[in-house]
Parts: sequence; structure tokens; C-alpha cells
Amino acid sequence: MPHVPPAVAQAQRYAEAQRYTEARNAQRYRLRPDTCRNCAHLQYEVEHIRGTKPWDQYEVRPVRTNPRCGLGDFPVVTNAVCDRHKSQ
Repeated sequence: MPHVPPAVAQAQRYAEAQRYTEARNAQRYRLRPDTCRNCAHLQYEVEHIRGTKPWDQYEVRPVRTNPRCGLGDFPVVTNAVCDRHKSQ
């Protein structure tokens, strides 16, 4: 394997990263898909649930219940999508 000077290796890594970035942008790649879960219109109620196991019976956790769309005020599934999605 031939020796590659560090500056050349760094330039090659930078060029490859640029190529990846351009490909991601061309495909509109997103880590978080546009779903109701990350929509600004999502509304829900918070209930505080106590643990049921002996080791967590004194721990109270907030749980999101009754997810609804703030625009149409209808129940939603958090991994669904609509045309009026607004990112948070």
C-alpha cells in the first residue's frame, strides 16, 4: 500500500464528504421524516403514570396520550403524514 501524505488523505476525505453531502441534498435526505410525531400542530394530553413493578412503583412517569392534530382537531397516528405538515 503506497504512502499517502496526510494533507492529500485529508483532501480526499473532504472531497468524499462533499460528494456525500451533495447526494443527500439531491435526494432531500432527512434524519427525521415528516410525520405527525414531529409536526408543530401535534397536540396531546400528558398523564402521569406510576410504575407497576416492585422496583419502579414509586417512580411517576409522564406519558403522552390522546394525540390530536391541532388544525383539524382529529385523532392521529404519530407515524402518519398529511399535506399540511409543519416542522417544529
